[in-house]
Amino acid sequence: MPQSFVVGQTFWGKIRFPDGEFSAYERPYLIVGIDDEYIEILTVSSVTG
Repeated sequence: MPQSFVVGQTFWGKIRFPDGEFSAYERPYLIVGIDDEYIEILTVSSVTG
């Protein structure tokens, strides 16, 4: 079943870093762009204070 992504949607997951390794834990990602073959994401983090 194909995935359907929408700009503004968030998801939790483990994404492969440019060095080929996966993160140690799931992180939230925000979808900021969509193309036919890929999606553009932004890692969402929190700031305290």
